[in-house]
Amino acid sequence: MQQDIVVGIAAAVVSAITYGSTWVPVRWFDTGDGNALTIYIMDGIGMAVGSLLWNTITCVVGWAVTRFGLLWNPQQLPHDNILNFIGVVVVCVG
Repeated sequence: MQQDIVVGIAAAVVSAITYGSTWVPVRWFDTGDGNALTIYIMDGIGMAVGSLLWNTITCVVGWAVTRFGLLWNPQQLPHDNILNFIGVVVVCVG
């Protein structure tokens, strides 16, 4: 038990140090401040609709990647296809 706690804390410390230094080489270059299309989407259709559209597409793409096994992910079929599709529709509408 005590060894598990020590290993966990050591892993957390190493992760914090290495994650904090991940982006140091990138700061040598001007990388911009975010997604290239964000400003155009927000200017074109507004912030509320843009955010709604953005999050809906993110949700559907995340569902499709797992449901159909896209991008080298293993396909995970649900037990009930109808409830699966109804759930995606409810999440997107809600």
